[in-house]
Amino acid sequence: MTGRTSRGFTFVEMIMALAIFGIITALATVTITVVRNKANDGAIRTNLSALQLRAELYYREHRNYADDTDDSCTQGMFSDPSIVQSLASADAGSPRTIGDGGIHCRLTPGKYAVWVQRPSGQSSSYWCVDSKQTSCAVDVGEDENPDESFYAQCGTCVAEE
Repeated sequence: MTGRTSRGFTFVEMIMALAIFGIITALATVTITVVRNKANDGAIRTNLSALQLRAELYYREHRNYADDTDDSCTQGMFSDPSIVQSLASADAGSPRTIGDGGIHCRLTPGKYAVWVQRPSGQSSSYWCVDSKQTSCAVDVGEDENPDESFYAQCGTCVAEE
């Protein structure tokens, strides 16, 4: 009897190679998503920290944050170009945007608060900064609007994991 020589891969070997490739691809996709969310969260925090510094400079120059109460993220200090830039940069990391629930602002002549929705997978739903120099994670229920829960302050901070 003569032995059979193989010059290629069998069907089973090809299926096994494709299955292994599929598993590796799925794991890489999940890892990339987690890393991207963490990077976006870090960008939100950094940009809101810059916003706090710029808000204090605005306050020193104008002696208030706004002439009147505002919730639109467009009046008072939110009309300053450097603060607009910080808001826009924080907005880039948020899964939602100004006007559709991603960024909320409260402003009075003497105080402000800004909270931005965080990417999924974080321990809280929003990151908040305010005129009391608070910078922390805050939770808002799914059916709860931050505008109803807070007024120009961050509220209760939650511990980060």
